Amino acid sequence: RYEAQVRPSSVQSQDYTFKVPDWEGLYGQEGDNLNGQLAQYEVFDWPGRFKDEQHGKDFALYRLEGLRGDAEKATGVSNSPALWPGARF
Repeated sequence: RYEAQVRPSSVQSQDYTFKVPDWEGLYGQEGDNLNGQLAQYEVFDWPGRFKDEQHGKDFALYRLEGLRGDAEKATGVSNSPALWPGARF
């Protein structure tokens, strides 16, 4: 059985640090492999809980992966020993 659910297509995350008040601190990640889903469902996180550029990019990516993890799911039942999760046959 195959299931598809509408999930966020992108993530924007922003944070602020009083040490550098004019730092924009806005990072985003666009989803790929939307498989026909409209690209208009965005999640905005504030505070993003990061203090530098690399962590901002990484957190946006991880957040999107977490939100889209179950966008598509296939389930099935079999008695074939050649069929197991993650294997191609």
